[in-house]
Amino acid sequence: MSNISFKLTTIKRFYEINYLCKLISVDKSSYNFKKLSQLTNQKSKQKIWDLCREMVSF
Repeated sequence: MSNISFKLTTIKRFYEINYLCKLISVDKSSYNFKKLSQLTNQKSKQKIWDLCREMVSF
């Protein structure tokens, strides 16, 4: 049961990051950067941009 829970958490996190990256491409609010920073453990806006560029290209 915990394995399923872990996988669902991972999937949820992936889609949340993907959604926030799409939001950032339209609305560059500091709130979206802050949420992405917390989810990805990235502190630099440039690294977040790089990550989002890769995510959105999929």
